[in-house]
Amino acid sequence: MAECTPLSQITNTTSSTGRGGRSWTQRQHTPYTRTPRSRRLTGQGKTVPLARTPQAPRTLSRIKELVNKTWRLYKVTPLYKFDVGSLRKYSRLLSAHLDAEYRKGIAVGVESEVADSARFSLFKGLKGASGDSDAIEITVKAKPKSGQGESKVVLSAILCSVQLPDDAFLFPESFTFLPVMMVKGGVGLTKQIVSWLEHQFDCHITHMSFSPYDLSWMVAMWGGCVPETNSKPVEMMYTVPKEVEGLSRITMTIDAKVCKELWDSIRDPTNNRFTEEEEAAFIKSLESHFFYHFKVKLTAMYLNRVVTSIAVVDSSGRIKFYSDDHVHRVLRHITEVAVEQIQQK
Repeated sequence: MAECTPLSQITNTTSSTGRGGRSWTQRQHTPYTRTPRSRRLTGQGKTVPLARTPQAPRTLSRIKELVNKTWRLYKVTPLYKFDVGSLRKYSRLLSAHLDAEYRKGIAVGVESEVADSARFSLFKGLKGASGDSDAIEITVKAKPKSGQGESKVVLSAILCSVQLPDDAFLFPESFTFLPVMMVKGGVGLTKQIVSWLEHQFDCHITHMSFSPYDLSWMVAMWGGCVPETNSKPVEMMYTVPKEVEGLSRITMTIDAKVCKELWDSIRDPTNNRFTEEEEAAFIKSLESHFFYHFKVKLTAMYLNRVVTSIAVVDSSGRIKFYSDDHVHRVLRHITEVAVEQIQQK
């Protein structure tokens, strides 16, 4: 593994090789005819302040519960006839389903435990706009097979929509759109929950994954977000092609404050959207700096993990939040990407 830390000098210039040297194909996001030329950095229009929302004052917000945990991301098509007023009913139905699966001999839980109850509830604090649907939390508890001991939470899932893009689906009132589902729990139990949700609400739930281009957008957008305390270096981890022997990955590490200086020099402070040109300039500056020191072209590698002071995301769809003050910022972008991926189908 090669590291370059910290950067002492870095400029936002681009070389003649440009971005065309990338070894991956840039996705086309429908309904756009080409890749979006900008991404939202801050709320606009009907959005409300990110630090505090009328629906969930700070005293009620549970956002801190999301931080420093690894979540797996899924994208969810609109739920048909989902009713927030029927959460108790859904809790009973899912609990009965898990019990029935166990009685049929289908393992639900882990080897020493059996999932015995499920609960639907509202998750306070994630609404970022007045038009967003309430976030929903699904909690599954399991009891020891021995029958002794208390039940404990073995799975948590949160369905949410944080500042849904204005150009998202237009659908009848009988549908509820919560395009992002975050799950912390075992793979087998997750499959059971996904299967039940798909059957109950006539939706389709699939695992989210991110291309190198998706990840480059994330590190470019969030690299300039440096909390006053507990800031972390920005990291970009690349997978080396199999043809290269003796080296499996390369990690570029950049001091958070230096990265912020670069970010500020590229950003237009009057624009609340991060443009494609700014993203390209930011990534190109970092990759050019790395080439200057190590003579390695990162454009020939596969970016599969990015770390910033506010979140870490990898290509397999795993995410960890580091700052509760920036959860909305991160999930707003994840919501936008989830909608684009759904619209491609």
